[in-house]
Amino acid sequence: MINNNDLEHKNKAKVNWDNETISRGPWIDTKLFLVGSHYVTPKDLFISSSIIIAIILSISCLTCLIISYCRRKAISEAARRMTFLIVQKSFWLSKSLRRFTVSQI
Repeated sequence: MINNNDLEHKNKAKVNWDNETISRGPWIDTKLFLVGSHYVTPKDLFISSSIIIAIILSISCLTCLIISYCRRKAISEAARRMTFLIVQKSFWLSKSLRRFTVSQI
């Protein structure tokens, strides 16, 4: 059975250490601090930090694309050299393995 004391305790507004009333609404709309005449909420912080992260990622991707475009000839030449070395070494390995027969091993 619910007594009146429990109902009063439930309806009583909660306060923090500075005796400010704590709202019972969603946490995303709580006011964190004041900048000028605008209250900053967790929603504002999430949106602004997401935008900043997206801008940083875009700039870093564009930088990588520009560097790889400017160095595309050197990259393709290195890939050609590496392919040639891999083919040469695999041929050498297969040739050296053919020298041994099953009876020699």
